[in-house]
Amino acid sequence: MLRLLAPVAGALLLLGAAPRLPLDVDEEAMREAMEAVALDEESASAPGYAHFLQARLRHHAGDSRGALQALRAALASDDESPLLRTRLAAEHARLGQRAAALRELRHVLALAPAHDEARVLLARVLLEAGRRKEAEQQLRRAIMLRPRDSAAYLALAQLDPQHAAQVLARAAAHAPQEPLIHEHLGDALRATGQLAEAAGANRPALEALTALGPEAGEPLPQQASLEQKLKMLSSRASDD
Repeated sequence: MLRLLAPVAGALLLLGAAPRLPLDVDEEAMREAMEAVALDEESASAPGYAHFLQARLRHHAGDSRGALQALRAALASDDESPLLRTRLAAEHARLGQRAAALRELRHVLALAPAHDEARVLLARVLLEAGRRKEAEQQLRRAIMLRPRDSAAYLALAQLDPQHAAQVLARAAAHAPQEPLIHEHLGDALRATGQLAEAAGANRPALEALTALGPEAGEPLPQQASLEQKLKMLSSRASDD
């Protein structure tokens, strides 16, 4: 489940959104766990991994410059690591160093064109620079390269609220078991007055979370929210 949620949460967080995750977990801890898995899959060296951990400590302490130094040291051992370069770009972005962030992200995408987190972060940096059209193009390219990956769909929906329902409907077709996609689709449909369709989108999300409840050992927090939304939609539909 963490493998499913982390890229989605990361994408929305990079764009400044604040999604409610279906599981009651620490988002930062979840991201770190996923990054550790990704570094292991990249066969990172021991020195590179040690510097990466130091960078995370600096990041948590609010020391982006210290994190940059640690990430550069990590890259001295693992120069072609997409994850390390994406984290380096993220720290540059936090410091307002957009040119450096863009340079690192374009390097990542030259190595790994389908790296969704790098492309979503690139879209955010472009958006902050006022280059909205380019940001949207990057998200659409991410979807084209990895049509089953939900992160870019969610980010594009945030960027283009007028077409959010259409974008999220495509995402739901590619990720029918992902609760977060269905909940956001329901919200987008409700915002346009399509109440029956919104309920139809929310039900699969609730069903998926209900199925996960026994595995988690307790009811999941998102269940109550979805149940409330469905009751509200039912009530509004009966009033009409």
